[in-house]
Amino acid sequence: MHRWRSFALGLFAVTVAIGSLTGALTLLKVHDLQTQKILTEKEQET
Repeated sequence: MHRWRSFALGLFAVTVAIGSLTGALTLLKVHDLQTQKILTEKEQET
């Protein structure tokens, strides 16, 4: 029982870590796209 619980907690921790990494990378990609859009608009204004 103890080993199963430790395994489940470890698996949960890995799942949370992967989810956090995926979320962070997604947010960075969205930020990059927004920044590129703003820079393109600024270049067209000049």
